[in-house]
Amino acid sequence: MNIGIGPERGKRIPDREAFGYVCNRCLYGSKEEIQIFEKAMKESRDIQGFAKNIVKRFFTGNWVYDNTDNNDTLWIIRFSNDELLSYYGSYIGAVLKGREEADKRGMGFVVN
Repeated sequence: MNIGIGPERGKRIPDREAFGYVCNRCLYGSKEEIQIFEKAMKESRDIQGFAKNIVKRFFTGNWVYDNTDNNDTLWIIRFSNDELLSYYGSYIGAVLKGREEADKRGMGFVVN
């Protein structure tokens, strides 16, 4: 969980929402936020590296990190054909497992 301080005070962004939040801020944000996005994009080889890079870059300065949001828990991975797969671990781990299985099956997925 990323917790805002200073001008970001009052904002709490869970890990599972961090990438979407950052993309939204970079798309509609200040010139500085757009530059963070562009720099992270140039330095990344793939989408997973880009996601990690931009989240790490964005949540510095006016943010503190609370790792209690990363506790292992049970996640359900639902594939586009409505098959389910359970995963015990972090949200990031569940997404990576979902991506791996979705690629094998040739379909999309969501993690709940």
